Amino acid sequence: MHYIRNNADYEIKEKTAICLGKFDGLHKGHRRLIRNISDRKKYGLKTVVYTFDTNPAFLINHEKEQLITTNYERKVLIEEMGIDYLYELPFTKEIMNLEPEYFIEKIVKELSIKYMTVGNDFRFGKGGRGDYALLAKLAKDLSFELDIIDKERYEDRDISSTYVRECIIAGDMEKSKELLGYPYTIVGEVVHGNQLGRTIDIPTANVVADDNKIFPPNGVYVSRVCIGDLVYGSVTNIGIKPTVTDKHIKGAESFIFDFSNDIYGKEIKIELLKYVRPEMKFKNIEELKGRMQADADYSKKYLLDNQLINIKQM
Repeated sequence: MHYIRNNADYEIKEKTAICLGKFDGLHKGHRRLIRNISDRKKYGLKTVVYTFDTNPAFLINHEKEQLITTNYERKVLIEEMGIDYLYELPFTKEIMNLEPEYFIEKIVKELSIKYMTVGNDFRFGKGGRGDYALLAKLAKDLSFELDIIDKERYEDRDISSTYVRECIIAGDMEKSKELLGYPYTIVGEVVHGNQLGRTIDIPTANVVADDNKIFPPNGVYVSRVCIGDLVYGSVTNIGIKPTVTDKHIKGAESFIFDFSNDIYGKEIKIELLKYVRPEMKFKNIEELKGRMQADADYSKKYLLDNQLINIKQM
């Protein structure tokens, strides 16, 4: 996949099918747009996901980003979907102040767009003046096919990144999965921790939290860990490990079942599946070890009972 960033004037000579949006979380609504452009591959069109390096809503409202997926995680997930180009546009004041007609004319020309699909709430151009009605007029004028897609819904509510964030903040991993179409995911490099786990025969893989990523409540979660093409059952602690450190550095610490390989410096993907309990401070290491083993036993049973992993992956 071609990953274009920090370049507002990139050109694609091949004819393309494109979807536009913020794509934070890549939830079911976003995935429907991506399926639409993927379907156009049979007509010889290259697929383009067109988004921004910063979520415009947070920037305009002067708020700290609370991302469901970091830009890197979004790239990883989109690449897994077989897209040809991910275009991550720098969201600058110049871009923000482009007139909507000029913005569409510019990208249609530069990216050789023949097909475009967006959600029915898509806004573009200065002041968000561009909407689907203007886009329909521009599609006719500029000779590209346009599909406007209604929102996907779940439990009588539109699926949106806001809805997903609410579920993550509440620790509802099952509903988050329903809205996203895949488990809430953390992608990162395994770093050295205090290696306490190895001394109690429960080695863990540590990933440091991205400051802009939204995390569920601190606590223990049933999880899976993906290393390359392999998937392993695991149990993951989200938080600061209060029993063993007074450093308030948030991260994800996963005990991967029946796994002993050295993966320091390697990238892993952690999928949180179910909240188990809150993060706790124990009296001593032995009490911590006993609870960690109980958490692992619960997680193994949950994974097997719900067919989220098979015995060979345990």
